[in-house]
Amino acid sequence: MRQSAAPCSRLALASAVLCAALATPVGAQTQSNVRALPRVQQAVVVTRDRAVLSAEIGGRLVRIPAGPGARFERGAVLVEIDCRLNRINRDKIRHERDAARKKFENAESLSKLASTGQLTVDLALLDFRRAQSELEAAELLVERCEIRAPFDGAVVRVQAQAHETIAAGQPLVEIAGRDNIELESVVPAAFALRLRDGATLRVRIENLARDFDVAIEGVSPVIDPVSQLVTIRGLFVQPSALIMPGMSGLIQIDP
Repeated sequence: MRQSAAPCSRLALASAVLCAALATPVGAQTQSNVRALPRVQQAVVVTRDRAVLSAEIGGRLVRIPAGPGARFERGAVLVEIDCRLNRINRDKIRHERDAARKKFENAESLSKLASTGQLTVDLALLDFRRAQSELEAAELLVERCEIRAPFDGAVVRVQAQAHETIAAGQPLVEIAGRDNIELESVVPAAFALRLRDGATLRVRIENLARDFDVAIEGVSPVIDPVSQLVTIRGLFVQPSALIMPGMSGLIQIDP
């Protein structure tokens, strides 16, 4: 009789637990699960100023940044391609344009003296305009021999080396700026729907072990149907030179 007492006790305990579980309202179980959700959400620091610069023309590389970390200012020449042939062609077309202008001016003078017809003047004008357009195209090719920085920043990655021959469209340098820094995170939709532009959240940047205030700048209009998460973006209320793109943080999420 003593041997059967323990199994009966265990069975009674299991039955009691099962009954208690069945007696718990579904809504109460759901509320318990909601309370168990994490109250922080991962975030990452990003920058608006990030780009991969590619060659617009082919040729031999004359200059390119040495490697990651090289700093530059907006407008600085980052990449230079051998442009001797393009400059020679530009100069040749400029001379042709100048000659076409003189022919047009001469035709106008003769027309005023009734020594030539209007057709000759019109054709000379068309030749001049055609030469002017060709010169503008040649000057554009010369400009494309240099790639200038679109913003202040630093080099992230170099994808070619000086003296290499490159093709048009080939990626050369990846760059990033540190001025337009943002925080980006993916948060539960229920929380995101309560946010408005300008609302302030507290974020802890783990790399610095410091807290910062972030003002919400945008909430994605699309909710992921599977995860029910939404992307949000915010600007640091008091930007710091210590904050760098790629740093991670934790946003406090209200239940």
